[in-house]
Amino acid sequence: MTTLSNEIKFYRPQTFQEALEIAGNHKNFSFISGGTDIMVNKQQGNFNYDCLIDVTNIPDLLSVKLHEDYYQIGAAVKLTDIISDDFINANFKVLVDAARSVASPLIRNQATIGGNVLCENRCIFYNQSEWWREAAGFCLKCGGKTCLATGGKKVCLSKFVSDVAAALISLNAKVVLVTNGSEKSLPLEEIYSGEGINPKKFKNDTILKSILLPLNMNFNSVYKKLRQRKTLEFTSLTMAASLDKGNTIKIAISGVAPAPVVVKIKKGESFDSVYNEINKKSKIIDNDFFDRHYRKTMLKTYLSECLKELGSHYK
Repeated sequence: MTTLSNEIKFYRPQTFQEALEIAGNHKNFSFISGGTDIMVNKQQGNFNYDCLIDVTNIPDLLSVKLHEDYYQIGAAVKLTDIISDDFINANFKVLVDAARSVASPLIRNQATIGGNVLCENRCIFYNQSEWWREAAGFCLKCGGKTCLATGGKKVCLSKFVSDVAAALISLNAKVVLVTNGSEKSLPLEEIYSGEGINPKKFKNDTILKSILLPLNMNFNSVYKKLRQRKTLEFTSLTMAASLDKGNTIKIAISGVAPAPVVVKIKKGESFDSVYNEINKKSKIIDNDFFDRHYRKTMLKTYLSECLKELGSHYK
């Protein structure tokens, strides 16, 4: 155990059991791997943990291998390693596109696939310095009484911003979670609550072990991302769409709601019906550098482009 200069305790366990035992002895802790998300939140004052548990020394979190009918990727695998993986490039190119779109090469060398899947929801009224938020008035996500983006007092609509998760969901990925000495797997999209303040369904004492990508689905995929600059910026709108061998298209969208928006369609469904379903599930508000109207326009544009590129005849 190490004590950081600001009195945050720091541990580097070697096993899941050790990590969970440490977690059980602390009330206010967080697991950490690459740290590229949580350290930014710390600098902004959006961080109240007194204990960090670095899980990157646990071997299972670093492995990449074929496992039964899946390609298994450990949650602590770096995004740079995802981009350079020959098997992923040959079979899941949309994941490579998503990983490459994250931030800059320097950050991708440190950031992990699991960290991106679990990155905190964002909002321009929340992701500011502490003095800025105090001057503007604290929002719902940081203990205030009002959503500064909508003026509402009940619902936080901070947006889900993981680029990698959108690509993985379009590929029917599952995740393996470890808690209390047991493991369970479930579709990736099922771990998200849709609540802006607490966006994950599982408890804090749960470790994301790995991601499972189904084999032999012959995916054909498309990836789109809207942001102000190609480096540094979190997404304003990400869309990943994958067509499998059964002619099912699965679309996953980030940046438009507190959880990923997910739609499954068959080739040949009308464009209007697909767009209306996506639009109904989206909660686009003015909590981004791009305004609401522009993002809604780009949502429709990206959907049209994705479906056309996948060979579906949409206008």
